[in-house]
Amino acid sequence: MLESFIRTWKGEEKLWLVFWIYNFLIGTLLSFNMEGMIASMSLWMSVFYMLVILAWAVFVMVGLWRCAFNAKRRIWGIFVRSIVLFFLAMLIWEVVTEVVAS
Repeated sequence: MLESFIRTWKGEEKLWLVFWIYNFLIGTLLSFNMEGMIASMSLWMSVFYMLVILAWAVFVMVGLWRCAFNAKRRIWGIFVRSIVLFFLAMLIWEVVTEVVAS
């Protein structure tokens, strides 16, 4: 498993594995009922949980970007990189609007 994580970070893993297993399955499990869980945690546990989710999101986005063209069809690489750029733009938009609203 650790070898697969290293391969993902280097951009050597198969795209389907990074997209469906790391991004979709594990990402869904990490974020499932996140608000309810954080509400019941202490401050430090909720901060730790959010940092774990942030680290996982960075890992997956970098992995998706680097592994994007490790698929049989080039169109999947273009599609995945478009998704990564879209989510990055959404994140920047959220941060900017929160700063402006404050």
